[in-house]
Amino acid sequence: MENKSSSVAVKDHKKHKHSRHEFVVEVAAPKMAEYFDIAYKQLAPSVEIKGFRPGQAPKMMTIQKIGQARYAQQALDIALPNSYAEAMKSLGLQPIAPPKVSVQSYGEGAPLTYKIEVDVLPEVKPGDYQKIKVKAPKVDTKVEAKEVDEVIERLRKQQASAKDVDRPAKKGDKVDIDYEGLVDNVKRDDLSSQHFPVIIGDEAISKKIEESLIGKKKGDSYEVQDKIDKDSVNFKIAVHGVAEVELPEIDKVFAEKFGRKDADDLKASIKEQLELEKANEGRRKLEADVLEAVMKKAEVELPRSLVDEEISRRLGHMKNQLGVMFNKFLEQQKLTEEKLRKDLEKPAEESVKSGLVLGEIAKKEGFGKDRPEGESDDEFQRRVVQRTINFLVASATGQKVDEK
Repeated sequence: MENKSSSVAVKDHKKHKHSRHEFVVEVAAPKMAEYFDIAYKQLAPSVEIKGFRPGQAPKMMTIQKIGQARYAQQALDIALPNSYAEAMKSLGLQPIAPPKVSVQSYGEGAPLTYKIEVDVLPEVKPGDYQKIKVKAPKVDTKVEAKEVDEVIERLRKQQASAKDVDRPAKKGDKVDIDYEGLVDNVKRDDLSSQHFPVIIGDEAISKKIEESLIGKKKGDSYEVQDKIDKDSVNFKIAVHGVAEVELPEIDKVFAEKFGRKDADDLKASIKEQLELEKANEGRRKLEADVLEAVMKKAEVELPRSLVDEEISRRLGHMKNQLGVMFNKFLEQQKLTEEKLRKDLEKPAEESVKSGLVLGEIAKKEGFGKDRPEGESDDEFQRRVVQRTINFLVASATGQKVDEK
């Protein structure tokens, strides 16, 4: 197959797996002469030759001063992006990653020939998504009094004060400890900490360590055995202090700290928020069920570059989240970065497929044509994706389509 334009010919076009295309581009000699002329005009003014004003010396002298290699490279740098864009347009392809370019031959007064390998936007077949039917799950948004009380207790603990006491620790006390975990007599940094605050009963640390603190006083040091992730760990504990936790009363003053007029208003607000969270959880479950059904019908060949980019994005997010603890996380999970990338491959593929399919459906349904002035790319994309999901959910359940 060969596509030709006035100055660019595309030859030996081949389509490979993962939406990768390979082809040869040939730029005609007359067009290359134009690119060399542009290169000369760009470089000549910067050349100083004694006896001539900049850019006014004979061409051969100027090129000699520029250097043939630099002159030819400048022409190539102009020719490649222009001819590549023309070649992609002639093939009707949209690149999604930088191409791999292999120059075969070129020169002033000669054609430019080079090979391209590039991943392109794949053909997406979303299937009969409008025929999909999904039964909306029943969502129980009823909130029990004990659920509200649990939230209230968490808020009380956030606002609690602690008073140092000279007595043995008991349940509910805040104990300041150092702990050092050793596995086979070797210290594990991920199982060690200094001045770690433990509220006995909160289960924010090993239950065995918490229970062992009951009855201990400031200045006590001791050891306790526990099992963590199948490892037998010997913990060395040092108690720095015991404090009695004083929880605030549930009254008007307490409620005002959370922007509510009194305790009843605070509880009503918490109940309303919990009801909303349950409703949102039901909606997320419904959206997930509908998208799963849509993806089963859709066909798309996933470009490897997009999957690798998504894996790198997820890995980068993990590194940012964990910071200096990232390597400790790998060690703890018995992973290498290469193995972690492999583990991230499937969710990355699912994410890429979802994005491509939703994008194609949005295009088919005409979403995204009403972009407000000043809307950022991220905001625009999020809005169009959510509108598409709303449309699919409404279609699958027989609900009214949300046009927002």
